[in-house]
Amino acid sequence: MKGWTVKKMKIKELRELAGMSQSQFADYFHIPIKNIQNWEIDRVKCADYLVDLIEYKLKKEKIIKNLEKEMMESARKLDFERATELRDMIFELKSE
Repeated sequence: MKGWTVKKMKIKELRELAGMSQSQFADYFHIPIKNIQNWEIDRVKCADYLVDLIEYKLKKEKIIKNLEKEMMESARKLDFERATELRDMIFELKSE
C-alpha cells in the first residue's frame, strides 16, 4: 500500500510481545542478558538478521499471540498509541 511503511520490530517489542522479562528472554535464546539490555537501550544495534531470526522463532513456536486481543483491549482503554503500535505489528506479521 502506498504511504505505508512498516517499522521493523525491535528486540524490546519482541520480548514484550512474548511476555518475557529480559532475564527470561536471554535464557530462552541463550543470549547474554547484557546484550539484551544494550540492544533495548540502543547502546548497541542488534543485527537485522538476528532480529528476524528471533521474530521467526517466536512466531513459529507460537509465543507471540493474542496481538489482536491486546490491540482491541488497548483501544477499549483509549490507549490509541499502543493500539496503533499493535495494529502496525499485526500488519507486519500478516504481510509475511
